[in-house]
Amino acid sequence: MDPAFLDRIDIKQYIPTPSTRIRYEIFRQCLLDLLDCKIITSTQGNSRLQEDVLGPTEESSLVDGYVHVQSEGQDSDTFPPFDAMQLNFRVREDSAPHKLWRVAEKSAGLSGRVLQRLPTQALAMHITFDPCSIAEALDALAQAVDEQQLILNS
Repeated sequence: MDPAFLDRIDIKQYIPTPSTRIRYEIFRQCLLDLLDCKIITSTQGNSRLQEDVLGPTEESSLVDGYVHVQSEGQDSDTFPPFDAMQLNFRVREDSAPHKLWRVAEKSAGLSGRVLQRLPTQALAMHITFDPCSIAEALDALAQAVDEQQLILNS
């Protein structure tokens, strides 16, 4: 930054990059917004929603009843808040919440501003059709995070 500009600033305060919890919540909210706009879809049948969210499971296992199929426009349980994800999905490696947590872990060092625009950019750069599934959106987000990490570390 320009030294003359820095000299005019009365308070200089370091603001750290977001923690894993905050990165998860930023991604979660962005993905829920994309679900609301029908850019990401989980409505290819109830079994598809269960598989997208939970991963391959036994017929009626819904992880302590937390995730449940809701009516259209109410996908807020698709990606539970961080604490619920840690409690119910941490060991379910094929579940969407677990995959989102892993992407949030990989995105260490990225600013909140970058994190907030990354889900939309990921879909624009890596998805060629609309709408896409939750699994496809998470794969695209993971690719975009990897690309941002390369830029950050170069």
